[in-house]
Amino acid sequence: MRIVICSLVLALGWGAVSADGYRLPPDEVVRVVDAAPSPTQKISPDGKTMLLIHRDALPSVAELARPMLRLAGTRIDPMVGGAYRSRF
Repeated sequence: MRIVICSLVLALGWGAVSADGYRLPPDEVVRVVDAAPSPTQKISPDGKTMLLIHRDALPSVAELARPMLRLAGTRIDPMVGGAYRSRF
């Protein structure tokens, strides 16, 4: 019975993907995913100055495609000499 259900789910899923091709999610979802994250703030030790750090919402394809070194379960980015994709 379990095999029949799995086969049916896979058949229906593949049929929908191959018939329609790639589809974007609703516009609301795209806007939420693409929205810029809130800036991080750092306060100076004397409390008189605040630094706002802005970053990108998602990494670029070039950043994702960069090679990485693997050492004992740790991913190392040889371009920066540090953790691989530690922050976007």
